[in-house]
Amino acid sequence: MPRRTPTSNPYAISYVDGTLTTYRVCLLYDPAKPATGATVPLKLHLSNMAGTNLSASAIVLTALQVEQAGAVMVPATGTFAFSTKLTKGGGYQYNLSTEGLTTGRKLAYTLKLRVSTDVPGVYQYAPFILR
Repeated sequence: MPRRTPTSNPYAISYVDGTLTTYRVCLLYDPAKPATGATVPLKLHLSNMAGTNLSASAIVLTALQVEQAGAVMVPATGTFAFSTKLTKGGGYQYNLSTEGLTTGRKLAYTLKLRVSTDVPGVYQYAPFILR
């Protein structure tokens, strides 16, 4: 069997100019104090691998869904609000409705979100604990 290379059929390769930025999503809360209530404010900032805050009002974060152990629990809609007051360099807040999520026990969830500067198909994840 012939060995396939990126330039042989059926591959179609195209190059796109640009810079790939890899973000770390850093939650701004104490996980020992799980969030409670009908609406939970999730606060975070984006940083690079060195920990430098890259959050900016020009970068839009869009909530997509809440997952638990890889399973979709509820859809999430809307964008995060940017604020310079959340952390040094700014940060984002999303008010997540807990409707459809189990409360009353400490449960780990993950919010799947899209960062406007990421390439299509790339998503970020923000884990949180809900009580």
